[in-house]
Amino acid sequence: MSELSRPTPSPLTQTLRAIRHKRGLRACDIARRMGLALRTYEYFEARAERLSCEDLLRFAKAADCDAYALLASAALNHSDLALACVDNKVGEVLTLLLDEFLGELGAAADHLSPQQAQIAFSQAFRRLAHELAQARSLSSAPPSDTAP
Repeated sequence: MSELSRPTPSPLTQTLRAIRHKRGLRACDIARRMGLALRTYEYFEARAERLSCEDLLRFAKAADCDAYALLASAALNHSDLALACVDNKVGEVLTLLLDEFLGELGAAADHLSPQQAQIAFSQAFRRLAHELAQARSLSSAPPSDTAP
């Protein structure tokens, strides 16, 4: 098959490759970490849209990336989500906190409406975005002259 007739990789294949590149890993590195032959891993990555959740979790462990963001990225067909969470692992943090929250609520969780959850999460995300913007502006501001 010529270079011109090669099919475009699926969004999930592109996501796995982008995560691997962001980590500075070659296909043989991930293959070794997953206990796969290189050719098997290349097939795995090229046909990512057919992977199971278990396969994606194995990749996430091998690439040390956010497994929950990777799964959500695959489900939503939104590769930026997985890439944004590679280092900060926000998907894992959210999942663990949600599990803790629901465990504390117990049966009362049945009374939580989607609107209440959406409002609470939206407020928390806006607050976090504001704090990040402030931190960025402080880190990019020129040092103040404090000499007498």
